[in-house]
Amino acid sequence: MSYVVAVHGDDSRTVAVALSFDGRILAKSSAGPCIPSTMTVEETAKLAYFVITDLLLSAKLSFSSYGWMSIAIDGLTTSTQKAQFLSGLSGILGPIPRVTAYSAQEAAYAAVFPEGGGILVSIGTGSNAYAVKNGEEVRAGGWGYMVDDEGGGYWLGAKALAAAMQSYDGRMPGTPLLQMTLKWLSLQRVEQLADWFKRASVKDVASIATLVLGAARSGDKAATNILREGARELAKMVWAVWERTDIRIPVEVAFTGELVREDPKLAQLAMDELGNLGLEATARVAVYSSLWGAAVLALRSSGVAVSQQMMDDIRSSLESILQASP
Repeated sequence: MSYVVAVHGDDSRTVAVALSFDGRILAKSSAGPCIPSTMTVEETAKLAYFVITDLLLSAKLSFSSYGWMSIAIDGLTTSTQKAQFLSGLSGILGPIPRVTAYSAQEAAYAAVFPEGGGILVSIGTGSNAYAVKNGEEVRAGGWGYMVDDEGGGYWLGAKALAAAMQSYDGRMPGTPLLQMTLKWLSLQRVEQLADWFKRASVKDVASIATLVLGAARSGDKAATNILREGARELAKMVWAVWERTDIRIPVEVAFTGELVREDPKLAQLAMDELGNLGLEATARVAVYSSLWGAAVLALRSSGVAVSQQMMDDIRSSLESILQASP
């Protein structure tokens, strides 16, 4: 049986699926986190090898029968990184034709904009704007929580903590973010916030972003100002990507990420800021996974004409798999 393989790895897990040429899921496999920024190329390649071989063995699929393999890895952004990864994988598996490595966002973009022509704005722990021009990635933002990622979860959480402390000091008007944060973190005293922040992980701080959304919905001025500041930066990212592409006006902007799905307020504010910049654009909230994008890319690379109905069916099947995976 001819089939394709799609793989997605990020800082939580690595998942692989095999699909028939008509889009049916034949098998799945999962493994641990895949983090190129902290793993060597050899370690990343070994993890991909493990999840792929486990997939094929469990499904009793012949390695020689695959049509294409599309592997999307968070943080695998440059052509050099992708080439090194594929070289490492070939060193383990032997010569492997019909394999392509993508960044996770590149795969996601293929799912959200199958014909291209739009800008994808990701608002997760970090943030960035992304498009593809003539096969080349064009991005703005996403340079890491220490220096960038305005409007992302970590940035919003850190801003909320700063507002809480400044409110306590009397340097700004009172905000419910103070008590909301203490309750969220199960802390008794304001002084404990600073100690908590020193020990907190990036995801811990990013989790506070949901409080900013809640406080803004309740009309809190401090939270609303934080969201507006983040929205301005997100709009500037979109503008920076648009200027380096030939995307036609009105620009279609797709917002994705847990924060947007939880509350579209940040996306709405970003669109308002785009209007202030003079860029005519339309917006939608996109539901996608990079694994879905990798599956679509693998099928297309195998010569399969992927219809919108097939894309929707694959997405539905993959959502069930991802929700069930540990």
